[in-house]
Amino acid sequence: SELLNDRSFPQLTCSPVWSNDLSIMLDGLFGRKVTLGSMIDAIKNDPCSMLLGGAAVIEACRWQGRWTDGLMLSERAIELAAKTEAHYLHAMVRSIRGDILIGLGQAAEAEAEFDQVAKSSAIKRDYDLAAAAAWGSYKARSMISAKRLSLPETLKRWRTQVRSSHDPLTAAALLGATLVALRPHHPH
Repeated sequence: SELLNDRSFPQLTCSPVWSNDLSIMLDGLFGRKVTLGSMIDAIKNDPCSMLLGGAAVIEACRWQGRWTDGLMLSERAIELAAKTEAHYLHAMVRSIRGDILIGLGQAAEAEAEFDQVAKSSAIKRDYDLAAAAAWGSYKARSMISAKRLSLPETLKRWRTQVRSSHDPLTAAALLGATLVALRPHHPH
């Protein structure tokens, strides 16, 4: 609670995402040599810790490929930030969540997260956050477009290989790939 009253702490909590000093930030919050698992345990059920260090821990989860943990923590942080009207934290965590979703190949969900960041009042004060939202949205739309562009190629492959093969397993695999390409995109 002392940190909540420290005037410099809001700047400290936001710096790791944009300054590449994530390890220094985490060391300052949790102590040296604390594992990411211990950090996750420390913040997941403590609202004060989530508000103070949640974004840094979620970013560390993203960097270390612990995407499931990052998604779980981001849901809690977004909910808590909305309740406490911590608009900047809300937007920043949504941006990190969008990057995690891109890593998981969930482009439509990522696009929705970045769109929320772009609509946030927080981007008026932080051009880096606005740029991250624009870049993330571009990456998500590119992934969606790439999936759509693969449909003609998938159908061509289907016609060529199914006509030349009588193997039901080959046909099933091709049908699965075709269905993925046909799956409709639902923008949020």
